Amino acid sequence: MQPNVSEHSIPHAIGLSFAAHGIHPRGDVDPEVMTGYLSGVEQLGGRTIHDDTPYVRKWLGIRISAWRRKRVLDPSIDPAYIEQTLFTPYCPITREKMTVSTGAPTDWSIDRVVNKAGYCPGNLVVMSARANEAKGGHDYRALREIAANPAAYPALKPIEWRRLATLVGFVEEFARPLPMLVFPPPKLLLNNPYARLQLAISFTPFTDRAKTEPCLRDFLCRLGPEAATALQNFYAVFMPLSNRAPIYLGRDRATRTLWKVADVWENPRVLDVFNEFAALLPPFDPFNPDQVYSPDPMYYQPQDQIRNAWHEASGGYIPGAARFPSPTR
Repeated sequence: MQPNVSEHSIPHAIGLSFAAHGIHPRGDVDPEVMTGYLSGVEQLGGRTIHDDTPYVRKWLGIRISAWRRKRVLDPSIDPAYIEQTLFTPYCPITREKMTVSTGAPTDWSIDRVVNKAGYCPGNLVVMSARANEAKGGHDYRALREIAANPAAYPALKPIEWRRLATLVGFVEEFARPLPMLVFPPPKLLLNNPYARLQLAISFTPFTDRAKTEPCLRDFLCRLGPEAATALQNFYAVFMPLSNRAPIYLGRDRATRTLWKVADVWENPRVLDVFNEFAALLPPFDPFNPDQVYSPDPMYYQPQDQIRNAWHEASGGYIPGAARFPSPTR
């Protein structure tokens, strides 16, 4: 049961949500939120939803953070979206198993991949607090520079900086293929035109070939025999390396496969042979699903529709906000 919030301000409405879910705000919460909570407790009279989960708490925390900094928060970002779409047990950057609300660097957090955009679908990823803090306000260009000189930035290991740069590059790099050092999280907006194709050809050997190989064959038929030969050359390099990659015992099968594929892409030769294949692809039109670099149309995302909701023109802040806060995370 949720109290009527139509007449209340944003922080008051957040407080009402705390009450509706039976969660007492922390003592250092904003007074406006606490006022809303107390009002909700009085309205509900103990009739709460009683679903105090990490996903509900993270949702409430994001709402407070977005309100404090006047950031855009898409209404579709709710506990169900966080749990079913975003959450993963392992940090994609450090590969550590993440913890919940312990105050440790391994605690899971939600990061806005593009700092100048809001809390919106396609721009969110779960990673450890350590990786999130290291990323800070860095964009793709800054992360590439750090990854090239990681010794000066000890917050992360060199490979972790490269994974972080790749992750942000999936959204911000438009001109060239990237080594797939990290698996794109669910629903991340892949602006990089090559990323979907890299996903498809990298995972075809590890998936149900009866379903994936027909799509791949049809795709290659549209490209012609020269591209098919180039892809065969890619697999001639890729498959022997995958057979020698670590197995990661103790992890679930999906995680083992993701990390195995990412480890193969650490070898520079893999990106070299993929670039030879990519050079044979036709000009890319990101808004035409028939020209997306993917053998499977399920990888296509309507980029213009998604990014229009990110409010990048205002830096991810609520348009028309009276005062923009300093650009902190």
